[in-house]
Amino acid sequence: MHSQGRTKAVITFWTSSLRPSKRSAMTPLHTRNREPGLTQLDVEDKKDGIAYFESGPADAQVTVVFFHGYGLSSESFYDQVKFLRKEFPQVRALLVDVRGHGLSDQVPIDQYTVDGAAEDVLKIVAHRAQSGKLLLVGHSLGGMVVQSFIRCAPQDVYDRIDGVLLISSAMQAFAHGGLASFLRSGVARWLFNSAQRLPGKVNRIRWNVARVVAPAFAALLTGFPQMERLQFHVDMILDTPVTAFAGFFDDLVHHDEFLSALRLKKLRGVIMVGSMDIVTPFWQSEIIQKHWPKAELHVVERAGHMVILEEPQEVSAALGGLLRDVVAED
Repeated sequence: MHSQGRTKAVITFWTSSLRPSKRSAMTPLHTRNREPGLTQLDVEDKKDGIAYFESGPADAQVTVVFFHGYGLSSESFYDQVKFLRKEFPQVRALLVDVRGHGLSDQVPIDQYTVDGAAEDVLKIVAHRAQSGKLLLVGHSLGGMVVQSFIRCAPQDVYDRIDGVLLISSAMQAFAHGGLASFLRSGVARWLFNSAQRLPGKVNRIRWNVARVVAPAFAALLTGFPQMERLQFHVDMILDTPVTAFAGFFDDLVHHDEFLSALRLKKLRGVIMVGSMDIVTPFWQSEIIQKHWPKAELHVVERAGHMVILEEPQEVSAALGGLLRDVVAED
Protein backbone atom coordinates (compact mmCIF):
# COMPACT_ATOMS: atom_id res chain seq x y z
CA MET A 1 0.00 0.00 0.00
CA HIS A 2 2.72 2.47 0.98
CA SER A 3 4.95 1.55 -1.97
CA GLN A 4 1.98 2.17 -4.28
CA GLY A 5 1.47 5.55 -2.63
CA ARG A 6 5.11 6.48 -3.16
CA THR A 7 5.02 5.42 -6.81
CA LYS A 8 1.82 7.34 -7.51
CA ALA A 9 3.16 10.50 -5.86
CA VAL A 10 6.42 10.38 -7.84
CA ILE A 11 4.65 9.75 -11.17
CA THR A 12 2.22 12.60 -10.46
CA PHE A 13 5.14 14.90 -9.68
CA TRP A 14 7.02 13.96 -12.85
CA THR A 15 3.91 14.34 -15.00
CA SER A 16 3.05 17.76 -13.58
CA SER A 17 6.66 18.94 -13.94
CA LEU A 18 6.55 18.25 -17.67
CA ARG A 19 3.66 20.67 -18.19
CA PRO A 20 4.86 24.26 -18.84
CA SER A 21 2.10 25.69 -16.65
CA LYS A 22 3.32 23.58 -13.72
CA ARG A 23 7.04 24.15 -14.18
CA SER A 24 6.59 27.79 -13.20
CA ALA A 25 4.13 27.03 -10.41
CA MET A 26 6.24 25.01 -7.99
CA THR A 27 5.74 25.54 -4.27
CA PRO A 28 7.00 29.09 -3.56
CA LEU A 29 9.34 29.24 -0.57
CA HIS A 30 9.86 32.16 1.82
CA THR A 31 6.73 34.03 0.68
CA ARG A 32 5.00 34.18 4.12
CA ASN A 33 1.57 34.15 2.53
CA ARG A 34 0.80 30.47 2.02
CA GLU A 35 1.29 26.98 3.37
CA PRO A 36 3.22 24.75 3.18
CA GLY A 37 5.61 27.34 4.58
CA LEU A 38 5.97 29.78 7.42
CA THR A 39 3.26 32.44 7.71
CA GLN A 40 2.26 35.16 10.18
CA LEU A 41 5.79 35.82 11.41
CA ASP A 42 6.43 38.62 13.87
CA VAL A 43 10.14 38.92 13.09
CA GLU A 44 12.22 37.99 10.03
CA ASP A 45 15.82 39.18 10.08
CA LYS A 46 19.51 38.27 9.80
CA LYS A 47 22.47 38.53 12.10
CA ASP A 48 25.97 38.01 10.72
CA GLY A 49 24.46 36.34 7.66
CA ILE A 50 22.27 33.91 9.61
CA ALA A 51 18.53 34.21 9.00
CA TYR A 52 16.13 33.86 11.90
CA PHE A 53 12.37 34.05 12.29
CA GLU A 54 10.05 34.59 15.23
CA SER A 55 6.40 33.98 15.94
CA GLY A 56 4.93 34.97 19.29
CA PRO A 57 5.47 37.66 21.92
CA ALA A 58 8.91 39.22 22.22
CA ASP A 59 8.62 39.17 26.03
CA ALA A 60 7.69 35.47 26.21
CA GLN A 61 8.95 33.61 29.25
CA VAL A 62 9.35 30.43 27.16
CA THR A 63 11.01 30.24 23.73
CA VAL A 64 10.97 27.15 21.52
CA VAL A 65 14.10 27.10 19.33
CA PHE A 66 13.82 25.07 16.12
CA PHE A 67 16.79 23.44 14.31
CA HIS A 68 15.97 22.10 10.83
CA GLY A 69 17.49 19.23 8.87
CA TYR A 70 20.06 18.78 6.10
CA GLY A 71 18.94 20.31 2.80
CA LEU A 72 15.85 21.84 4.41
CA SER A 73 15.07 25.17 6.08
CA SER A 74 13.04 26.66 8.91
CA GLU A 75 10.02 26.38 6.60
CA SER A 76 9.90 22.66 7.41
CA PHE A 77 8.53 23.43 10.90
CA TYR A 78 5.54 25.43 9.67
CA ASP A 79 3.06 22.95 11.16
CA GLN A 80 4.60 23.23 14.62
CA VAL A 81 4.72 27.05 14.48
CA LYS A 82 1.04 27.08 13.52
CA PHE A 83 0.35 24.74 16.46
CA LEU A 84 2.14 27.08 18.88
CA ARG A 85 0.22 30.12 17.66
CA LYS A 86 -3.04 28.31 18.32
CA GLU A 87 -2.36 26.31 21.48
CA PHE A 88 0.43 28.27 23.20
CA PRO A 89 0.08 31.93 22.13
CA GLN A 90 2.16 33.01 25.14
CA VAL A 91 5.16 31.04 23.84
CA ARG A 92 7.61 32.35 21.25
CA ALA A 93 8.96 30.29 18.37
CA LEU A 94 12.50 31.11 17.25
CA LEU A 95 13.65 29.41 14.06
CA VAL A 96 17.15 29.60 12.57
CA ASP A 97 18.25 28.70 9.04
CA VAL A 98 21.44 26.66 9.25
CA ARG A 99 24.37 28.31 7.48
CA GLY A 100 24.05 27.92 3.72
CA HIS A 101 20.40 26.83 3.97
CA GLY A 102 17.16 28.72 3.51
CA LEU A 103 17.80 32.47 3.62
CA SER A 104 21.12 32.26 5.48
CA ASP A 105 24.32 33.23 3.70
CA GLN A 106 26.76 30.69 2.36
CA VAL A 107 30.16 30.29 4.01
CA PRO A 108 33.49 28.85 2.84
CA ILE A 109 33.06 25.13 2.24
CA ASP A 110 35.32 24.13 5.16
CA GLN A 111 33.12 26.05 7.60
CA TYR A 112 30.04 23.88 7.15
CA THR A 113 30.21 21.98 10.41
CA VAL A 114 27.76 20.84 13.10
CA ASP A 115 29.63 22.84 15.73
CA GLY A 116 29.66 25.90 13.47
CA ALA A 117 25.90 25.66 12.99
CA ALA A 118 25.43 25.33 16.76
CA GLU A 119 27.55 28.46 17.30
CA ASP A 120 25.28 30.34 14.87
CA VAL A 121 22.19 29.40 16.89
CA LEU A 122 23.91 30.28 20.17
CA LYS A 123 24.58 33.76 18.77
CA ILE A 124 20.95 34.17 17.69
CA VAL A 125 19.72 33.01 21.11
CA ALA A 126 22.08 35.50 22.79
CA HIS A 127 20.73 38.19 20.46
CA ARG A 128 16.99 37.39 20.58
CA ALA A 129 16.28 35.22 23.64
CA GLN A 130 18.44 36.57 26.44
CA SER A 131 16.12 35.45 29.22
CA GLY A 132 13.41 32.91 29.92
CA LYS A 133 13.22 29.17 29.50
CA LEU A 134 14.32 27.41 26.32
CA LEU A 135 12.87 24.31 24.70
CA LEU A 136 14.97 22.91 21.84
CA VAL A 137 13.53 21.04 18.84
CA GLY A 138 15.80 19.45 16.23
CA HIS A 139 15.06 17.32 13.18
CA SER A 140 17.67 15.08 11.52
CA LEU A 141 20.92 17.08 11.19
CA GLY A 142 19.20 19.70 13.35
CA GLY A 143 18.97 17.15 16.15
CA MET A 144 22.73 16.75 16.13
CA VAL A 145 23.12 20.55 16.05
CA VAL A 146 20.85 20.67 19.13
CA GLN A 147 23.20 18.28 20.92
CA SER A 148 26.21 20.41 19.95
CA PHE A 149 24.32 23.50 21.14
CA ILE A 150 23.74 21.83 24.53
CA ARG A 151 27.39 20.72 24.78
CA CYS A 152 28.81 24.14 23.82
CA ALA A 153 26.30 26.42 25.56
CA PRO A 154 27.60 28.74 28.29
CA GLN A 155 26.40 27.64 31.71
CA ASP A 156 23.82 30.41 31.99
CA VAL A 157 22.24 29.36 28.68
CA TYR A 158 22.37 25.65 29.54
CA ASP A 159 20.62 26.36 32.85
CA ARG A 160 17.67 27.83 30.92
CA ILE A 161 17.11 24.71 28.77
CA ASP A 162 13.98 23.04 30.13
CA GLY A 163 13.20 20.42 27.50
CA VAL A 164 14.47 18.83 24.29
CA LEU A 165 12.71 17.14 21.38
CA LEU A 166 14.97 15.19 19.00
CA ILE A 167 13.28 13.95 15.82
CA SER A 168 14.74 11.44 13.34
CA SER A 169 18.22 12.18 14.55
CA ALA A 170 21.41 10.51 15.77
CA MET A 171 24.18 10.71 18.33
CA GLN A 172 26.45 8.34 16.44
CA ALA A 173 27.79 9.61 13.09
CA PHE A 174 25.00 9.70 10.49
CA ALA A 175 27.07 7.74 7.98
CA HIS A 176 27.46 4.78 10.35
CA GLY A 177 24.34 3.09 8.96
CA GLY A 178 21.06 3.43 7.14
CA LEU A 179 20.72 5.30 3.86
CA ALA A 180 23.14 7.94 5.17
CA SER A 181 25.94 5.34 4.91
CA PHE A 182 26.03 6.38 1.23
CA LEU A 183 28.14 9.30 2.45
CA ARG A 184 31.03 6.88 2.96
CA SER A 185 30.92 5.65 -0.64
CA GLY A 186 33.31 6.49 -3.46
CA VAL A 187 30.49 8.08 -5.45
CA ALA A 188 29.69 10.47 -2.61
CA ARG A 189 33.37 11.38 -2.26
CA TRP A 190 33.58 12.07 -6.01
CA LEU A 191 30.54 14.34 -5.82
CA PHE A 192 32.03 16.15 -2.84
CA ASN A 193 35.34 16.75 -4.61
CA SER A 194 33.57 17.90 -7.78
CA ALA A 195 31.43 20.35 -5.82
CA GLN A 196 34.56 21.85 -4.29
CA ARG A 197 36.29 22.30 -7.65
CA LEU A 198 33.35 23.33 -9.85
CA PRO A 199 30.45 24.43 -7.65
CA GLY A 200 28.68 26.43 -10.38
CA LYS A 201 28.78 23.65 -12.95
CA VAL A 202 27.86 20.99 -10.41
CA ASN A 203 24.94 23.09 -9.19
CA ARG A 204 23.53 23.43 -12.73
CA ILE A 205 23.86 19.69 -13.31
CA ARG A 206 22.38 18.98 -9.89
CA TRP A 207 19.31 21.12 -10.65
CA ASN A 208 18.52 19.28 -13.86
CA VAL A 209 19.13 15.86 -12.34
CA ALA A 210 17.34 16.71 -9.11
CA ARG A 211 14.11 17.63 -10.89
CA VAL A 212 13.93 13.93 -11.80
CA VAL A 213 15.70 12.29 -8.85
CA ALA A 214 14.57 14.48 -5.93
CA PRO A 215 10.89 13.46 -5.92
CA ALA A 216 11.84 9.77 -5.91
CA PHE A 217 14.39 10.44 -3.17
CA ALA A 218 11.89 12.48 -1.13
CA ALA A 219 9.23 9.81 -1.50
CA LEU A 220 11.72 7.17 -0.40
CA LEU A 221 12.26 9.10 2.83
CA THR A 222 8.57 9.28 3.65
CA GLY A 223 6.00 6.72 4.70
CA PHE A 224 3.09 7.88 2.60
CA PRO A 225 3.67 11.37 1.17
CA GLN A 226 0.90 13.80 0.30
CA MET A 227 1.54 15.40 -3.06
CA GLU A 228 1.67 18.99 -1.79
CA ARG A 229 4.09 18.09 0.99
CA LEU A 230 6.23 15.98 -1.30
CA GLN A 231 6.53 18.99 -3.62
CA PHE A 232 7.37 21.20 -0.64
CA HIS A 233 10.12 18.81 0.48
CA VAL A 234 11.57 18.65 -3.04
CA ASP A 235 11.60 22.43 -3.37
CA MET A 236 13.53 22.83 -0.11
CA ILE A 237 16.11 20.34 -1.40
CA LEU A 238 16.40 22.26 -4.68
CA ASP A 239 16.64 25.56 -2.79
CA THR A 240 19.78 24.43 -0.96
CA PRO A 241 23.07 25.27 -2.76
CA VAL A 242 25.32 22.37 -3.66
CA THR A 243 28.15 23.92 -1.61
CA ALA A 244 26.05 23.55 1.54
CA PHE A 245 25.35 19.90 0.74
CA ALA A 246 29.03 19.27 0.06
CA GLY A 247 30.23 21.40 2.95
CA PHE A 248 28.57 19.27 5.63
CA PHE A 249 29.87 16.09 3.95
CA ASP A 250 32.83 15.35 6.23
CA ASP A 251 30.95 16.18 9.41
CA LEU A 252 28.09 13.88 8.48
CA VAL A 253 30.61 11.10 7.88
CA HIS A 254 32.62 11.51 11.07
CA HIS A 255 30.90 13.78 13.60
CA ASP A 256 29.28 12.22 16.67
CA GLU A 257 27.80 13.79 19.78
CA PHE A 258 28.54 11.31 22.56
CA LEU A 259 30.19 14.06 24.61
CA SER A 260 26.90 15.94 24.71
CA ALA A 261 25.42 13.12 26.80
CA LEU A 262 27.06 14.55 29.95
CA ARG A 263 24.67 17.50 29.78
CA LEU A 264 21.83 15.94 27.81
CA LYS A 265 21.18 13.24 30.42
CA LYS A 266 20.20 15.90 32.99
CA LEU A 267 17.41 17.26 30.77
CA ARG A 268 13.91 15.94 30.14
CA GLY A 269 12.75 15.31 26.64
CA VAL A 270 11.42 13.11 23.89
CA ILE A 271 13.12 11.14 21.11
CA MET A 272 10.93 10.58 18.04
CA VAL A 273 11.57 8.36 15.03
CA GLY A 274 9.46 6.99 12.21
CA SER A 275 9.13 3.21 12.06
CA MET A 276 10.00 3.37 8.34
CA ASP A 277 12.95 5.77 8.68
CA ILE A 278 15.81 4.51 6.50
CA VAL A 279 18.09 7.54 7.02
CA THR A 280 18.31 7.50 10.81
CA PRO A 281 16.88 4.06 11.60
CA PHE A 282 15.31 3.14 14.93
CA TRP A 283 18.59 1.86 16.34
CA GLN A 284 20.06 5.37 16.05
CA SER A 285 17.34 6.59 18.41
CA GLU A 286 18.01 3.63 20.71
CA ILE A 287 21.62 4.76 20.98
CA ILE A 288 20.48 8.26 21.93
CA GLN A 289 18.16 6.86 24.61
CA LYS A 290 20.94 4.64 25.98
CA HIS A 291 22.94 7.80 26.69
CA TRP A 292 19.85 9.83 27.62
CA PRO A 293 17.72 7.45 29.73
CA LYS A 294 15.59 10.30 31.07
CA ALA A 295 14.05 10.79 27.62
CA GLU A 296 10.90 9.08 26.35
CA LEU A 297 11.32 7.19 23.06
CA HIS A 298 8.32 7.52 20.76
CA VAL A 299 8.05 5.55 17.49
CA VAL A 300 5.69 7.01 14.88
CA GLU A 301 4.22 4.04 13.05
CA ARG A 302 4.40 3.99 9.25
CA ALA A 303 6.31 7.27 9.11
CA GLY A 304 9.65 7.81 7.40
CA HIS A 305 12.48 10.27 7.94
CA MET A 306 10.30 13.32 7.22
CA VAL A 307 7.96 12.66 10.14
CA ILE A 308 7.57 16.43 10.71
CA LEU A 309 5.76 16.65 7.35
CA GLU A 310 4.19 13.19 7.32
CA GLU A 311 2.70 13.14 10.82
CA PRO A 312 2.92 16.74 12.07
CA GLN A 313 0.18 16.20 14.64
CA GLU A 314 2.34 13.55 16.37
CA VAL A 315 5.27 15.96 16.53
CA SER A 316 3.05 18.78 17.80
CA ALA A 317 1.56 16.48 20.45
CA ALA A 318 5.04 15.64 21.76
CA LEU A 319 6.02 19.31 21.69
CA GLY A 320 2.79 20.22 23.50
CA GLY A 321 3.41 17.62 26.17
CA LEU A 322 6.83 19.08 26.94
CA LEU A 323 5.53 22.64 26.82
CA ARG A 324 2.69 22.02 29.23
CA ASP A 325 5.21 20.97 31.86
CA VAL A 326 7.46 23.96 31.12
CA VAL A 327 4.62 26.49 31.13
CA ALA A 328 3.09 24.99 34.29
CA GLU A 329 6.35 25.58 36.15
CA ASP A 330 6.71 29.12 34.87
